[in-house]
Amino acid sequence: MATKVLKFYCVPASARDNQLLCEQVKLGSMYRRDLAWIENRARELRRAIADWPARDVPIEKRSEWWKSDVGRAASKAWHESDECKRLKKSITDGQIQAATAARKKARRFDTAWGTCGLAAEAAEAARVALEKEFGLIDKETGQTTFVNTKFPSDEGRVGVQFQRDTDKIDEETGEVIPAKKPTIYADELIGGSHNFCRIGSARYSLLDRVDGFQPAALDASGAPIDSFGYKSKQPKGKRFHLLQIRVGTVDKRSTAYPFDLDPDKGEPIWAKLHVLSHQKTKRPQTLPHERVKWVFVQRVRCALRYRWSVCFVIEDSVVQKPHEQPNDRVAVDLGWRQLFDESGTPAGIRLLYWMATSPLDLNDPSSPVEGQLVIPQHVVDRKPFSSQLESNRTKNREAMQAMLLAYLQSVSSATWLAKRTAQLASWKKPSKFVLLLNEWRKNRIAGDQAAFAALEAWNKQDAHLYLWSAPNITKMQRQIQGRVDQFAVQLARRYGIVIVENFKLPDVIEKKDLQEQDQDAQKLRKKNARRVNVVAPGRARAALKRFATKYNSHYIEEESAFTTVDCASCGHRREFDLKNARAQLLLACDNCGVVEDQDRTAARNLLAGASAIARGENGWPLEAKVSKASKKKVVLRRTRKRIVV
Repeated sequence: MATKVLKFYCVPASARDNQLLCEQVKLGSMYRRDLAWIENRARELRRAIADWPARDVPIEKRSEWWKSDVGRAASKAWHESDECKRLKKSITDGQIQAATAARKKARRFDTAWGTCGLAAEAAEAARVALEKEFGLIDKETGQTTFVNTKFPSDEGRVGVQFQRDTDKIDEETGEVIPAKKPTIYADELIGGSHNFCRIGSARYSLLDRVDGFQPAALDASGAPIDSFGYKSKQPKGKRFHLLQIRVGTVDKRSTAYPFDLDPDKGEPIWAKLHVLSHQKTKRPQTLPHERVKWVFVQRVRCALRYRWSVCFVIEDSVVQKPHEQPNDRVAVDLGWRQLFDESGTPAGIRLLYWMATSPLDLNDPSSPVEGQLVIPQHVVDRKPFSSQLESNRTKNREAMQAMLLAYLQSVSSATWLAKRTAQLASWKKPSKFVLLLNEWRKNRIAGDQAAFAALEAWNKQDAHLYLWSAPNITKMQRQIQGRVDQFAVQLARRYGIVIVENFKLPDVIEKKDLQEQDQDAQKLRKKNARRVNVVAPGRARAALKRFATKYNSHYIEEESAFTTVDCASCGHRREFDLKNARAQLLLACDNCGVVEDQDRTAARNLLAGASAIARGENGWPLEAKVSKASKKKVVLRRTRKRIVV
């Protein structure tokens, strides 16, 4: 059954709760890294088995030998042999045993059971993504592909899993035996007393104090009480709920939690968080009466700070129905195009152009049948602004580095500072200077006042610029993704058939046979590549595919060859001039003389090709197929309009 994810922002209730959660995040990262090492070792062994027939062939000649008839026959005979199958089975069995030992090791370090499950899920997702993109061997380099093991240990997820059993019937008596693990619904967690997760029913505001965030009002037992009624006359602001999530159980073997708990009673270890249910004038997003599968807390680094959020993975019980307009079609041409206004000022970047067979609004015949999705220029400008801030950081670091090198010439080589900064001239990462500053605070040297003050001033300014630039990129990506999702939902709900061209724009930009020799063209190509990274047309394709599946629209990816160069009016194929095509928005047909937008031409050709298929010319049925529910998790953010999927 399909699932959906409800996401809320939160903050740990105290320093103790923050310590509990951070410890579990670190333990989960350690367990995930162990699983990645096990997978990489297994991939090495599988590669050795695959290369066994070519063990006597020199390495530089193996690629040609595999393509020959002799190599293909030897490979086929080897993989069909019993010895090869036995070796593969032994690798799989050894991998399972190593994974079991890694889980036992994680449990000995007091890693919560749900945290282990989330880490294993992340490791499996990384393996599947690697297999899907590259496989066991990278075709370009010929090297064995490995799962990444260098991921941050201060970011991750901590959660609990809600398992369920079904009621059983006694064969002898016919009585119904209740399930030991009944179904838990999300709304039952509010005000409940579950063993894994509890949510307080009171809504309250937080007071920002020196020692952390505290509820505005508490009862006699110290629990927060309702201090912000939704319909009250009190000032509007943020409302919070108290979330308690279980991160372990205290026993005599436990050494990770030296708190005042009785180990003989096996008391649960709870981590408390203040969950932001709704903000300012927005109504609260309540939990639905649907089965909850996971509740996990996620810690993500944002610049120099960390952001906490809690996610509820819920089963989507909505029964999918056939699309109301199964034969209405829309074609989408992806790409990017810099648009300008009448005065020549940049007005935004066009992300896609769409054309349909019927109006966008059925109740309004005058609604458009074609249009474009444009990312406003003020959103796109966030990227060069952040790049300018990063450039300023680099200049400040180089100036401070030159000052330190000049100061070190007057320092004796026997001091710890001279030994610590022996490779100072080659330092590029700001983190190395921060570590030097922390060590310098503890071991001051006579006459270092000016140099130390300059390093401290640089550290303060660099942190300020970093906190300014890093969230700026995140805001830009969210604003673009929000517009793309809203557009994709609108098309998927209205049209039963969504046609998208199947091509990757970066591959076209970097294509070798399209690279000009002049310097201006090289600069234009780099500039175009940077713009592609900003708008990321692949996000639009992924959103269209995801929401088309959710709303039972038939999603089709058509080949994009010649869709731009073929005239949509007469069918004449023009010669493709890469440089002029990027510079000009409108192109004229050499045959009929029609002047038309390039992206509109591509959308018309895609729609015309799909219309021919829909008429049965290529064997495709007229009625659209009803797709199955997607199992991919869709994050519904609290700060956006909720999408019912």
